[in-house]
Parts: sequence; C-alpha cells; structure tokens
Amino acid sequence: MARGRVLVVVALALLALAALPLLGSWALGVAALLLLVVVAAPWLGGGAGAAAIVLGVLGGLVGAASAGSALQRHASDPLYGERAWFGWAALALALVAAAGGALALARPKAAAALLVVGSTLGFIAINLFDINTFYFVAVPACWLGAALALARSTPSRGGRR
Repeated sequence: MARGRVLVVVALALLALAALPLLGSWALGVAALLLLVVVAAPWLGGGAGAAAIVLGVLGGLVGAASAGSALQRHASDPLYGERAWFGWAALALALVAAAGGALALARPKAAAALLVVGSTLGFIAINLFDINTFYFVAVPACWLGAALALARSTPSRGGRR
C-alpha cells in the first residue's frame, strides 16, 4: 500500500478513536478494522484486493459473532423460540458473506455478489430475531469489500488491473 494511503487509513483510525467518547465503543472496532487493513494489505499483496479480503471476511465474522451472540443470549427465552430460525439464517448468511470475502482475489464478481447478498439478507434476518446486535457493522464492511473486489476486477483504461 502506498505511503499516502497508509497515512489516510491511519488518520481515519485515529479519527474513529477520537470519536470514541461521542459515538461509543463500536468506534473502537472501526479503528481496529482500518488498522487491520493497513497491516494485512502488504501480506495479502496490497491494494484493493487485499482490502476487499480483509473487509469482507471481517464483516462476515462480525455478523456471525453478532448472530451467535444473539442466539446464545436468547436460547432459554421462550419468546424468541418461534423466530430462532431467523437468528440461524443470519448466522449462515454471515458465513456466506465471509466466504465471499475470502474469494475476493480469485473470483471478484462472485465475491461481491456473496458479500452484498449475504450481509444484506443476514441483516434483515437478524433484525427479525433481535435488533440489539452489532450486525449493522458487518453490512458496510461487506459492501465496501464488495466494491473493492469489483474495482479490482474492472480493468482500467490503460489495460492494467
């Protein structure tokens, strides 16, 4: 990743940390996600493909952790028993999104489809089960990962990828 891009991502992470008292603890997760992109990008080959992998996989894992947490929290509550399948669907769809993130380099168009569809339908499913989750963090991460995967797959005018 170019030095200028690294500085921009680090500045965004620091901005998220500075906003912590105003926004709450989820801003810490945003900062950690941005810093993880900086750290993982060189290891994964740099560029949009690496960022797509990191954002897609992490978005899917955040969604899966949120759905799993909601399922565990309401396991013994009979009021949630009838709609528990929404929680399980959200968990499965988050894992589909994470798998899409892992495919970002090899199959960017398929990865983008899995990221967008899995995270969006998972978000709908988890909100039909329990609205008090952090699944909402997964959706923008997955959508950004999908956009980066598609940007990587589209050849530029100069013929480079």
